[in-house]
Amino acid sequence: MRFLITISLIFSVCLSEIVAQEEDSTKFLPTTVDYSRYDKIALSFGDQKFATMADLAETITKDIDEDYGRYRILFRWVAQNIVFHPKGENKPEKVLKEGTATSYGFAKFLAVLCDEAGVWAEVVEGYGKRYAITDINLFTEKTNHAWLKVELEDSLYLSDIAWAAGKYNFKKKLYIREFKDTYFIPNPVDFGLSHNAKDKKNSLLPKTPSVTKFIKTPIYYESFIDFKIKVVEPLKGYVSKPVHFQFSSEEIITSMQIIFNESESVPFTLAIKKAEDNYVFDYEFGEKEKGEFTILLNEKEVLSFIKFEKK
Repeated sequence: MRFLITISLIFSVCLSEIVAQEEDSTKFLPTTVDYSRYDKIALSFGDQKFATMADLAETITKDIDEDYGRYRILFRWVAQNIVFHPKGENKPEKVLKEGTATSYGFAKFLAVLCDEAGVWAEVVEGYGKRYAITDINLFTEKTNHAWLKVELEDSLYLSDIAWAAGKYNFKKKLYIREFKDTYFIPNPVDFGLSHNAKDKKNSLLPKTPSVTKFIKTPIYYESFIDFKIKVVEPLKGYVSKPVHFQFSSEEIITSMQIIFNESESVPFTLAIKKAEDNYVFDYEFGEKEKGEFTILLNEKEVLSFIKFEKK
């Protein structure tokens, strides 16, 4: 027996309760800001050591008047010099000394640097979803992630330094440093796809879905946001019945693939069909295919789900 999976994606008005929120354009910095200038400053210090948090913040943000410029320099320096580890440090002074941090340690470390540099920032604790096997449909009252709420030019933004800095492979116990600008000061709607604040006022959204609804959604990767994907119908992270997959994209799609992370070493390439402005495809999974599977567009991870059998 084979299972027909049709996953329904359309880039249009709403995603779910998360995506249905209207964004306030005044909440975002102008796109004309040239952050490369600030990145260059941050990276120019290399692996230079600093004795104190105050020394670090003052030295690398010297002569930078704009608060978003100071924040970007601090953000980029931390991403380049601190390494995530599940048993890393939480206290800022130890993070500075050891160079490792948990997600909370990352957030607290950057918050203290911000305070030293005259930028208002507050640590937000909540739930982050980045790994399908461990994060989809699994809930604990204890929060598993932390990020920042920061005030820049009199507007509030959400910002995740831990995820921007890189990603930890728990199976291989290996940290991969890869800067992701997606998590610098993203749209709160996009941010809400993978983050759910314990205190709902910290979502910066008019309405925030409950954590029980949040954990039932798929894993949304950076490329889902970068390609500007929006869906009409809410997607569930657990898949057991046929689903139809349609999508359109501001990014021209040249390839679409699916990989079962537990059973395949290479992705399976799908035939892409068109229906007006949307791409359409159907994929029939083998009966032995189950567990986590990931959809890739242009060879980049976009979504992950869990395939399971109903008993």
